[in-house]
Amino acid sequence: MARRSANVLSLLVGSAVAVAALLVLGRSAPATAAISVAGAQKGVAEFILSTTALIFNAALSLLPGVMVAFTGYTVYARRESMTKKRWAVLGVGIFMSLLLWSVHFKLNADASEMAPPSNVRGEAMVGAVRSGELKATKDGRIVSLPDPSKPEGSPVMEGWQQALALAMTDAIKTGKEQVVLVFSTQGCPWCDRQKPVLARAMVQRAQALAGAGAAVPAAAFVGGGAAGGLMSAPLRVFVLDAGEFPYLAQQFGIEAFPTSMFFGVPGATPLLARGYLDDEKIQEVLQQAATARPEERGAGGERKAPKKKRGLFR
Repeated sequence: MARRSANVLSLLVGSAVAVAALLVLGRSAPATAAISVAGAQKGVAEFILSTTALIFNAALSLLPGVMVAFTGYTVYARRESMTKKRWAVLGVGIFMSLLLWSVHFKLNADASEMAPPSNVRGEAMVGAVRSGELKATKDGRIVSLPDPSKPEGSPVMEGWQQALALAMTDAIKTGKEQVVLVFSTQGCPWCDRQKPVLARAMVQRAQALAGAGAAVPAAAFVGGGAAGGLMSAPLRVFVLDAGEFPYLAQQFGIEAFPTSMFFGVPGATPLLARGYLDDEKIQEVLQQAATARPEERGAGGERKAPKKKRGLFR
């Protein structure tokens, strides 16, 4: 017994010396060595804490079964010697064990409910994005939807770029709505100033359509058959960050920010504007793009070169 106590004491003393040495080295070692020692201390601490938490959670999970087995054994083995005091102690022990297990179960259930929902298809959520379609809400706000097929406030999942590009290309191809595509970049103050101008243009177009009573059918917008061309059609604005859509920025040769592309009816050449455009200029370019006619084609089906317009774009 004395030898066993001496061995335990030696083990405790050795552990204390090792911990003290780590602490001393962490304070007095050079910078590079201190970093490695600190990393080792952090790793050991995390291992001890995670192992302790694992053992504790396992013990709490097994607690109801252990208490049932212990109670059954005690009642069976000591049924003749059980007194009221022992029965009371046993009842209190069972109650406290069940209470502790209930608290543990409730905390785990609350943590599970607070966890963010996972996508049923296994798609991962992404962080903040800067691209999206500008939409006007019923309360007058302008919001940016990375995935136009989902309502405001929906988590942004992987694949949102494909959804945004698909919505944009479909709107351009159908020709039932006038589309404005704006390339921006992070840290561009003029890009941030351009968005409110486009938002006002969207609101102004929506108010004009509401005032006209939407008398022109949507089918009349295709090909610009209606009077005024696409000026009588809804306006959709897509903002693409060059860092999030580098392939499109390269395809269109975007070198300055903001750069806006104004689309008209299918087949018409979009108008390109580099730099910031104020409200008056936006309306002017929207009018020109909306009323532009599709390019004429030659006998072999090739497009004829369009006439150049000067003084509008930089």
